[in-house]
Amino acid sequence: MKPLWQLLISRKFAVWQLLILILILLAGIIFPDAQITTSRLFLVPAALVFISILACSIQRIIRRDEWETEPAKVFSVGEECFSGSSQKSSEVVKEEVAGLLRERGWRVDATRSEGLLAFQGEPGFWGSMVFHAAMLVILIGVTLTVLSRTVTGFSITEGETKDLMAPGVVQAEESLLGPVRVPMRLTLQKFSADYVEGTHPVDYEAVLWVEESGRQPREVVTRVNRPFSSGKADIYMDKYGFAPRFVLTKDDGTELSDYHYNLSVLDGKEDSLELPEIGATVTVVFFPSFKLEEGNTVTNVSQEPTNPGMVISIAREGQVVVNRVFVPLGKRVRFEGMSLQFAGWRFWTHFGISRDLGVNWILVGFLTLVVGLVLRFAYPDRRLWVRIGEEGAGCTVAMGGHGGHFAALFREELTMLGERVKGVL
Repeated sequence: MKPLWQLLISRKFAVWQLLILILILLAGIIFPDAQITTSRLFLVPAALVFISILACSIQRIIRRDEWETEPAKVFSVGEECFSGSSQKSSEVVKEEVAGLLRERGWRVDATRSEGLLAFQGEPGFWGSMVFHAAMLVILIGVTLTVLSRTVTGFSITEGETKDLMAPGVVQAEESLLGPVRVPMRLTLQKFSADYVEGTHPVDYEAVLWVEESGRQPREVVTRVNRPFSSGKADIYMDKYGFAPRFVLTKDDGTELSDYHYNLSVLDGKEDSLELPEIGATVTVVFFPSFKLEEGNTVTNVSQEPTNPGMVISIAREGQVVVNRVFVPLGKRVRFEGMSLQFAGWRFWTHFGISRDLGVNWILVGFLTLVVGLVLRFAYPDRRLWVRIGEEGAGCTVAMGGHGGHFAALFREELTMLGERVKGVL
């Protein structure tokens, strides 16, 4: 077991494991389709880094205790900056040097028979412990992210109500902790978009009526990049479009269908929809704000739906029965004893659902990590020893120390302290 422990407490081993983990994370970002970070195999290097950091932290606490309890280590390790003798008794020198060190902000242990042991920068040592603890919290968060991350979504049209637990409404993406489930009913009451100079959408807003188990029904107003939460999932709006209303009737007035159809493409591109009642396919080019040019050419002047119209084609049984006819709002297209009316339109919007149980852990871990680094470098831990031995009626004195960081600055401070100690001998 000892060789294994020596491996786990090795700083080099921890650094290499951390580097491997970082490279895997970068590969997951560069090649998202490979699903590198969603594999269970990703948990192996994460677990090794976790165990290594934990072992290193335990070892640091053990070594710190040894520094304070084993005289052979306490009074020999470190850079010696001063040695001399004094005609004063060892007890007098011990008391005067201890007072000098306390004035300089050192915590002094004067109980040792060998001399004095002083400490400074204890917040720095515990800052390193906080840093290590933060790394462990981040690794827990990364693991939870790998196990739980799910991204899915659904589309809903104005005035429509959807039960997110109903089969087929949310196509759940599987994760290692299973699919995300949102016990909620949503009604899209209203949707609106803001446009720059009436041309480009810059912001949009949805007013939702939300019904959840165990909570009072409530109205939720959400905007782009402003998600709202339901349990452990976030629901966010990421895109929208137009849903024209088509009314299909026979020439005798019999209504065959009346639906809003969500169009997925705009900008003068074709989209298609099915009329299963008559086995027909309708190809649509939607113009939110059309303009008729010379020669009856239709162009779109804005994405803001101020003057909607469309060019449609209808095919049945592989035969085109209506070929690229322009239909403004309210107009009908007649074909084979029937008519198709562009009777109105509504907005539709798509909501994404994401679950990532590790995000808060990672955020807390990074904030804690910063606190640990600040403590570590603002209060570097230092140890100072003063060895005092009997010599006739007087004593011999030697002083040295050890600083974990900023060695040059600590060496200067040791030299200055040595000069002050000479002054009390």
